[in-house]
Amino acid sequence: MRWYGWQKWKKYPKLYALHKAIMDYFIMKNPNYAKRVAFDVPVGKPRPPFVSSDPASLAGWQYATSHRIDALFDLGDEFEIVEIKPESELSAVGQVLMYYDLFADTYRDYPSVYARLITLNAHPEIERLCNNYGIRLTNYKFEEIAPDWANIIE
Repeated sequence: MRWYGWQKWKKYPKLYALHKAIMDYFIMKNPNYAKRVAFDVPVGKPRPPFVSSDPASLAGWQYATSHRIDALFDLGDEFEIVEIKPESELSAVGQVLMYYDLFADTYRDYPSVYARLITLNAHPEIERLCNNYGIRLTNYKFEEIAPDWANIIE
């Protein structure tokens, strides 16, 4: 896992343009929220390979087939598993819960871990489910990040 400073970056590992805009906006709105952040964090076990391979190929297979958390926020005394969804369907709640569970199995040395969903225009059912399952929800309106839209298209 590679840690980055809590700041806006030109690029984030494995985040698409709209995901990047959402992350940039979250950092802008919360400039002192976290100490550091990791991206594309592997959790759980990879799928078994179809055929046996050399160690380098096996490592590539494991990387490609493991589940990945969009971001992990280090808040100092706690951590947040973060999924960024431009359009969150109800399945986003299940995905965040699965990552939360897999993270606990993969990284046992992290106390006080919470889940967060950062999304745009969340359906009221998403809000209800997040409340029911203890998922921290950040729900922006698309219009909030739209002024920066020209900057994310490269």
